[in-house]
Amino acid sequence: MKKRKIAIFTGSRAEYGILRPIIRKVIDSPNLDLQLVVSAVHFINKFGSTSSDIYKDKFPVVAKISMTLPNETEGKMGFEVGDGVMKLTKLFLKLQPDILLLTGDRSETFAAAIAGALLPIPVAHIHGGEISKAGIDESMRHAITKLAHLHFATSKKSKSNIIQMGENPENVFLVGAPGLDEFVACEKINEKQLSRKLKIIIKHPLLVILQHPITTSVTDSSLDMRKTLRSLNTFNGTKILIYPNGDPGSEAMIVEIEKYRKKKGLYVFQSIGRFEYINLLRAADVLVGNSSGGIIETASCGLPTVNIGPRQEGRERNTNIVDVNSNEKEILIAITKCLKDQNFISKVQKIRNVYGDGNASGGIVKILSEIELEKGLIQKQFYATKN
Repeated sequence: MKKRKIAIFTGSRAEYGILRPIIRKVIDSPNLDLQLVVSAVHFINKFGSTSSDIYKDKFPVVAKISMTLPNETEGKMGFEVGDGVMKLTKLFLKLQPDILLLTGDRSETFAAAIAGALLPIPVAHIHGGEISKAGIDESMRHAITKLAHLHFATSKKSKSNIIQMGENPENVFLVGAPGLDEFVACEKINEKQLSRKLKIIIKHPLLVILQHPITTSVTDSSLDMRKTLRSLNTFNGTKILIYPNGDPGSEAMIVEIEKYRKKKGLYVFQSIGRFEYINLLRAADVLVGNSSGGIIETASCGLPTVNIGPRQEGRERNTNIVDVNSNEKEILIAITKCLKDQNFISKVQKIRNVYGDGNASGGIVKILSEIELEKGLIQKQFYATKN
């Protein structure tokens, strides 16, 4: 039997953490052949040059595609998408994958979806149907859904949303969030081992800060970062701050972060490897910021999370999330609740994550191996839902 070629595209550290357990299972599958394409933010030194994480995992990479402009300029994302579509079209014509697997809603992923759909290659998409009302991510996520042919939903609500958008219910699969798979399977290390790996001194309370710009309000990003940083001054202990993603507004945020780098107890990282990151969240007392991982993943390790601002507004939540505006006082009150409200902390530790139980990747790879790739899959029709 001829192996089915699965092209997997990754453009950022966040995507790679989601895709890694799937990549492993594709490699192990006797029916599939991996074509791993690495691009975009993975190659930017400022954000930790995270392509090195992929090579450390010893995954075979078939292509490296640059599509990121070196500096923030007007129209940056549009130029990058255009560049990406051209380069990825040429690449996919060469690779001739049977299925293109994507996750999320970033601009480089959007470019890959356009290139794949126009060739046409069956596009499989993870994390469609989710809602986040702020930022261009919302529009790109739903646009990718309409370009995709197979849909791996992470929750019952997101599955329903995908079907509501006119997608064939037979091609929408509820699998859970694959990023949780490693939270279940990842080897646990103690705080002493974690301290050595990250070269830090851990003192509680241990706060992890991960905050990104909002692409539709870029000018507010540095001020929002400053407010978050100021709110941390009240707390002793260790604070681990990880650089934002490479979206417009990130450079101004990094300028603010560097002003605080020498604060006592604060450690700043461009990026942290997935293994270390998972164990950091296991050890932490609270996560602060606005990342989708904070919404989706932290319930799986019983971690209270302060979600700042509108970036994740509308996304399904577990009850470990405390939502606040970008306001120093509100952030301070929320962090204090996460650290001292024993009733809240006790409930958080017993949460069952709405995004699954950490077994998504096996289901995804099984579907990729077995689904029929007939003409009707590519020739999409709008499926109207009954009122």
